[in-house]
Amino acid sequence: MADDPLALLRPVRWPAATPVVSASDLIEAAVVGVLAACLVVALVVAFRQRRGTHPRREALARVKAAALLPPDERLAAEAAALRSYVARVRGPGEAQAEGEEWLQTLDRVFATTAFTTGPGRALADGLYRPDGAPKDDAVDRLLMRVLAGTRG
Repeated sequence: MADDPLALLRPVRWPAATPVVSASDLIEAAVVGVLAACLVVALVVAFRQRRGTHPRREALARVKAAALLPPDERLAAEAAALRSYVARVRGPGEAQAEGEEWLQTLDRVFATTAFTTGPGRALADGLYRPDGAPKDDAVDRLLMRVLAGTRG
């Protein structure tokens, strides 16, 4: 045996050296993090704006705004909102219908008969007569109901 018992020991093996994180690495990680956060914010904003441009919501907002107008102007504004809605949903060809054909188009679009046989007739009959604007709010209620998506 050897005279020195320490000679029998194996040499110490240290773990592999870890790479040093430099300041430029930290700055690069911070920039990537900020860019990722900006991307998330931009996507959220775009999604919320896209939700607001739904044709039905837009038409409903226009009809609600028209409720503040005098009756004859209100009816014209509501008719314009409906034409715009039908043009976006069914195409401009459908929105150019007139008279009874226009009322039938509205009945098809909203799955009702309230335009050809109910208060919605004012949108064809009452628009071009001096006394044609309805005195009650039946057309307003009808438009709110059909644009809200409820049937009846």
